[in-house]
This record gives sequence, structure tokens and C-alpha cells, in this order.
Amino acid sequence: MVPLMDDATRDQQGARILIVDDEPLITARVAEMLAELGHVAVVAHDWSSALQAYDHTIDLVLLDLIMPKVDGFKLARLVRARGTIYTPIVFLTGRADDQARQKALEAGGDDFLVKPISTLDLRVRVTAMLRIRRLTEALHRQATVDALTGVGNRHALETALQQRVAEGGRYRRPWSLALFDADHFKRVNDEHGHEVGDDVLRAAGETFRTRIRTCDLAFRFGGEEFVVILPETTGEGALVLAERLRAEFARLSASTAAGAQTLSCGIAPVIEAGETAKAVLARADQALYRAKQEGRDRSIVAE
Repeated sequence: MVPLMDDATRDQQGARILIVDDEPLITARVAEMLAELGHVAVVAHDWSSALQAYDHTIDLVLLDLIMPKVDGFKLARLVRARGTIYTPIVFLTGRADDQARQKALEAGGDDFLVKPISTLDLRVRVTAMLRIRRLTEALHRQATVDALTGVGNRHALETALQQRVAEGGRYRRPWSLALFDADHFKRVNDEHGHEVGDDVLRAAGETFRTRIRTCDLAFRFGGEEFVVILPETTGEGALVLAERLRAEFARLSASTAAGAQTLSCGIAPVIEAGETAKAVLARADQALYRAKQEGRDRSIVAE
């Protein structure tokens, strides 16, 4: 699941386009042309920095075919493996032969730009590819976004968790999972009605959509429970973020008829490979249970 911008926001801000090329002069020139077209360029000069820069905010990838260590063909496959939503890839190349085109398509590419790149060619390719991106986003939203709160649904959470567990095992990078629960939510429904309860859940959704980092992912786990996946985050860092989110929810929910509400949170840091998604969720749930037992309105980090 990924947070998606609406069309008005995207039109106002322009697209975020990742340029991957080992020649700085080329990336600088392409970035300049993209800026003239109203877009934001994110530049990487090798495969490693490209993978670090690539996330759900990237709308299009412009990828050089010939690079040292990991070429464009292999990098395209790595990008495709990481993505939870389809991001168009346009190859930058001095080779326009049929064999290269066929190989690029098999690697997951969508189109070509032949160097030297003209502004007109760039405009045409970028416009076409961003249309594909928007159509894909619309379909993705219907399938993966919780309609009431605007965060990811349960299906999207399961997909994202499996991906995070696989990546954590492969690259041995720390991450954390935070499980939030709205305190005394049944009381809100009983005393104020389900419409007010929905307003409280919308406040939670707004909190998680607008106050997490760009690398984080938020989901509605079910009922009044929410999950946030925090990449590259230890338990200590996750605790700081969880406290900020809880404070923001209290502020936003204060405008509902139910008044200011609170969240309890259980945090499961993941620092070792091999733990399953189910096990991570179970640890977060145990920590959440402790937070409830100790008086609610607090965050607890699992042992």
C-alpha cells in the first residue's frame, strides 16, 4: 500500500521523476529539462543510490541502460520487485537496436529515449508515462485503500508486510511495526452514535496519512486498529514517532462531537532476519495489550 496524491495536488506540485545515469552532465541536463516542464527531479548515479531514492513518491523512472556493476536491465528488475504500485520506466540509451529494445521490455521497461535527448521527446514520453501512472494509481486506490480513513486496507497491509519481511531478511536492515488502537472506542459509538465514531476514525486516518514520514506506510488493520510500518527505524525511533502520532490524533479528534480521544500503541522492533510477519504482529499486539493494561493512552515497545 502507498499513500497516493489526488490529481489536484499532483498537478500543483508536478511529478517526482527519478533519473538514474552514471554521467553527471546527462543527469544535470535532464533534471533541468524536467524542471522546465514543471516536474521535480531526483538524481542517482549508481544502482545503490537509485534503490535508496526509489519509493512510493516516485512517479516515473528514467534509467540509463549502460552503467557499471549493475546495468539498467538488472536495475529495472530490482525496481519492479520493490514496487507496490506500477511505476513506468523509460530507458535512456544510445542503443536503439531491436535486440536492446526487446531485452529492455523483458526487464520491465515501458519506452525508450535515445541520447542526446531533446526537450520535445522528453515531454512526449513523460506525459504519456504519467498518464499510465495516474490510471494505475486510480485502480490501485480502489483495490488497496480503506474508503473511510484513506489509509491502506487489510489486504494492502498483508502485501506490504510480506515485502518488508523479505527485504529485511535480504538486506538485514532494521524496521519497526507500530500497532495503534483507539481507546474506549465502543464507548464513543454507544454514547455519540456510529456517525461520530466514523468521524473519530477519519481523524485517525488523517493523522496517519499526513503525519508519517514519506518512507512509512499506514494501514487500517480492522475496526479501530491501525498499523504503521516504519522502515530503517529502531524501537527507540519508533517510540518517538508513535508519541507524535498519538499527540496529533488527540488534537484532530478534539474537533469531533466526541471530543479529544486517545490512542494506545504497541511497537515491535525487527532487528533480526527470519521473523515472520505474523510473529511481528503478535509481538506488537502483546505490547499493545500491555499499554492497555497499564492505563491506555501510551506506547509500549515490545521486549
